[in-house]
Amino acid sequence: MKKITLLIFALAVVSTLLIAGCTMPQTLPAPTAKPTAVTTTPVPLTGCTMIKVDQQKTVQTTLTGLRNLSFCELITKCDDGTGALYGSAKLNQPNDPCPENLWTTLDPAQVMKEYNLVQADKNPPFGPNPPYGRKFWTIDKMEAPMSTNIRIFNGALQMIWWAELEPPAQIIPYNPMIIGRNSILTFAKGNRVNLLTDPNGITWVQKNYVSTPEAPMTYDQLPTLKTLLKYPAGWTWQTKVLDQDLALSAVNGSARIMWDDRSESWDALDPGVTTHQP
Repeated sequence: MKKITLLIFALAVVSTLLIAGCTMPQTLPAPTAKPTAVTTTPVPLTGCTMIKVDQQKTVQTTLTGLRNLSFCELITKCDDGTGALYGSAKLNQPNDPCPENLWTTLDPAQVMKEYNLVQADKNPPFGPNPPYGRKFWTIDKMEAPMSTNIRIFNGALQMIWWAELEPPAQIIPYNPMIIGRNSILTFAKGNRVNLLTDPNGITWVQKNYVSTPEAPMTYDQLPTLKTLLKYPAGWTWQTKVLDQDLALSAVNGSARIMWDDRSESWDALDPGVTTHQP
């Protein structure tokens, strides 16, 4: 009888241990949380919204070492009439902010479609159809508000908002226009400037030059513009080497500019605009 009792007790103990072994807490690896998939489709800013947002994102920027450096400009306008000038600044390639392959293949019609604009024109605004000359600075330094937003045109060409513009219905060479700009342009002492004086006695200084396959131009050839340009009767040409820095400041947020017959731009040395008359 004792043996049977001991056997029953042993079986009970074993059963208890087996059950306990099965129900003991176990240390398991922490479950790995699966990230919730979130699909977002960014909506690019276009049209008037793009231009206005880019203008609001401006900071005062100083660009130096500009003389004879390439740059691109794009004239844009949205459906409420707001116009803006986008420029390549010192983006893209360090020694070539306006790479020729990106500029010559840029299609303004595609830019209009992609960015919901009613106008997109390369600047120079006239010339071969389409105009594809490249521009090169004749200034040394520029200080102006420029957008921190970078837009990509032609799939790779980086440009930023850098001036408010009311595109005229027709651009006429040597016909002054107003551009919205808070800038200081500097031509450094010891460098050459090209000057045109109009019949009203206002002198204009060349801000950039243009080179195209049909009408190539280099910086060293700029003095030849005296005979190449078809400026109106009563205008006179000068070339001078500066004996001091020449700085031009926009007045009340605007500046007077014009284009010549080679699509090169000039700024007026109006009273109160410049540090001195060269």
